[in-house]
Amino acid sequence: MYKAFYNLKGEPFGKSLQTSELFQSTQTKEALSRLDYMKNAKGLMLFTGHAGTGKTTCLKIFIDTLNPSHYKPIYLPLASVNVIEFYRQLNYALGGDFIHRKADLFISIHSLITDLAQNSNITPIIIFDEAHFLISDNFHELQMLLNFDFDSYDPALFILCGQPVLKDKLSRPAFNSIEQRYPFKK
Repeated sequence: MYKAFYNLKGEPFGKSLQTSELFQSTQTKEALSRLDYMKNAKGLMLFTGHAGTGKTTCLKIFIDTLNPSHYKPIYLPLASVNVIEFYRQLNYALGGDFIHRKADLFISIHSLITDLAQNSNITPIIIFDEAHFLISDNFHELQMLLNFDFDSYDPALFILCGQPVLKDKLSRPAFNSIEQRYPFKK
């Protein structure tokens, strides 16, 4: 009944909406502008907001704007994993083989990212959604994963997306070296 009243062609808030059909508020446009900046700057980006504010939707819009011949988006929504599973899911998403040992997984992830960036001219964009559920050990691992060529090279964009508690968690002294890596601290 409301569809006819408002002359709607479909469900206005359905999950099947195409990103081109979504309303972009001023805040969404600002977030997309920051994401666009970071796709070129690379490194680490913290993307926070309260539940239901559209973080994942905004990331979906952003991913849909990426040229697949230049960017490889990797979306990892399973954040509540231990360290080895953290490495395995990232390695698998990058196209790596099944590997048992953490050290070998680390080498594989670095090699896959570097190969994409240097040999294929493709920037991996790795999104950890619900990152506020990551355990502290995984933040320490991420800090090491971000270190390419003596910490002088950023071949990928890592996006930590989550609720505001994520920002609070990363502001602890134990994570100072991670916090200094992201340029936007709002």
